[in-house]
Amino acid sequence: MTRHTLGALEQQVLLAMMRLGSDTYAVPIVVELRERTGRGLSRPFT
Repeated sequence: MTRHTLGALEQQVLLAMMRLGSDTYAVPIVVELRERTGRGLSRPFT
């Protein structure tokens, strides 16, 4: 049986969502991650 785990980034995103509440969206999540981790995220071009 294959076991799937979350990576560090996925865990940080989920924790940011929990801190910010259920009405949050991408921009506040990215800001929260940058403020707490010092790590910026880039958005892929579509």
